[in-house]
Amino acid sequence: MARRRPREEWKVEQGVFDNTTLDALYKLYPKYFDRLRFVISTGKEADVYLAERGEERVAIKLYRMVARSYRDIYKYIQGDPRFEHVRNRMRDVIFAWAKKEYKNLERAMQAGVRVPKPIAVEKNALVMEFIGEDDMPATTANKLPPKDPATWRRKIYKWVQDLWDKANLVHGDLNKFNIMNFNEEPVIIDISQAVLKEHPLSLELLKRDVTIISNWFKKMGADDGSLIKWLKGVIK
Repeated sequence: MARRRPREEWKVEQGVFDNTTLDALYKLYPKYFDRLRFVISTGKEADVYLAERGEERVAIKLYRMVARSYRDIYKYIQGDPRFEHVRNRMRDVIFAWAKKEYKNLERAMQAGVRVPKPIAVEKNALVMEFIGEDDMPATTANKLPPKDPATWRRKIYKWVQDLWDKANLVHGDLNKFNIMNFNEEPVIIDISQAVLKEHPLSLELLKRDVTIISNWFKKMGADDGSLIKWLKGVIK
């Protein structure tokens, strides 16, 4: 019997992929991955799968092609000059959302912020660096807080500033759920909603990020007030 094509195997094994997602995976295979393993995290907008490329492990984030996600995310697409030609249609917006996270990860990396390295994007599928060891993904900071909060504070406060000053970005949803603890090193994730400085929501989102992160470190007894002070200088 002839061997089934990879996309047919994925459909049988996972049982959840629509045709758009299957097409995206098939176009990424085998250049960026040659084996799809299992889901490692789920969210309201996307699921992340562990995959392999030879002996290398990668993560594949698959954004859901559903109306709810589309309605929630369109406000972050509007006002972004990189996507000003994107039509207000579910398919176009979700494809732009995947590409937006890829571009935001690139910008963050160039600014020296520790994020997963983006590898490839196709339609609603994003291939990126797997943060973890063996088959075990790193744990988010809400489940595994840092042992040395002061060291994390210095790094994360600097990254918030570097995103703004160097990458021209605001994360927009920065909190302990979107920071991984990988061997006691922070890694910022879920950056698809990040907006450019010129976006109409940028200052509102920056204030929210700074407030949430400062309060988190305050609860751990590590806040030094420097991020709030920096924010006041930004919004003068």
